[in-house]
Amino acid sequence: EWWTAAGPNESGCKTEHNSPDPRSGMTAFVQGSTCGYFGHYYVENVADLLSNAGGGLPDTFPGNYRLYQGEVDVRDQIILGGKGQYVEGDATMNYDDPTSPRITFEDIDGLEVLEGPDEKLYVIIQEDSGNEYGERMFLAPLEHERDGVELSYYFLAMSGGDLNTRMVEGVSIP
Repeated sequence: EWWTAAGPNESGCKTEHNSPDPRSGMTAFVQGSTCGYFGHYYVENVADLLSNAGGGLPDTFPGNYRLYQGEVDVRDQIILGGKGQYVEGDATMNYDDPTSPRITFEDIDGLEVLEGPDEKLYVIIQEDSGNEYGERMFLAPLEHERDGVELSYYFLAMSGGDLNTRMVEGVSIP
């Protein structure tokens, strides 16, 4: 049974792949979606609420949500570093349908949050969309500044894909 925004077992995007916020003292997680967006959920006052719940659970936990990336054009946010080149283009686009490439993330199917120095958070994103030129993987530093600057996604790897030239030439492992 699947739950989507349209309800149980209905066609639509799913939220998946919770990754806990690894910082000390945080009750929070980052969650992705098969629609290509992801964000950070912060649950507040957990210890106080649980200690005042008389051995049960409170009816609700207050919290906040920070959207890192919506289902919008990410091409200008992707930094390829000279890699991720396709015969027909590059890894700034998703080719799950080569006749109609997507300019967003598609089917985020792997998401892991890491903590670096000074409590700086990073996310690793992996797609599983059926990209004909290979599934993409990115690393992005996460930030909460409301400065109008979008996240940057650093291209890490690409694998598989029926039209990937390394797959076509038989010099890669699917």
